[in-house]
Amino acid sequence: MKAILKKVGEMPERIDIENTLDALQQAVGGHIETVSYMLLSSRVVVICDEEGRIKGKPYNCTIGATSFCGDILIVGADEEDFADLPEAVGYFIIEAMSGRI
Repeated sequence: MKAILKKVGEMPERIDIENTLDALQQAVGGHIETVSYMLLSSRVVVICDEEGRIKGKPYNCTIGATSFCGDILIVGADEEDFADLPEAVGYFIIEAMSGRI
């Protein structure tokens, strides 16, 4: 699945990741929690460690009104399933998180 991985203290990067619970949990370092947003007419989902704050993971970024601690993934959504992040949306997210827009 096409996604963006945003590690703490690093620039976001496009990745391909298996759409499995194990792969998603490994990427964020714990049990997953999701937060959905609408962006450029597409539904995107931020996947994070549900206990990131409790575990004392460092601050990563703020999206909307939500601050995330620890590494996060950003993926697309198709109905109730995770899906590839649309290319245009991924480009916008990377540019925004990199401070270029």
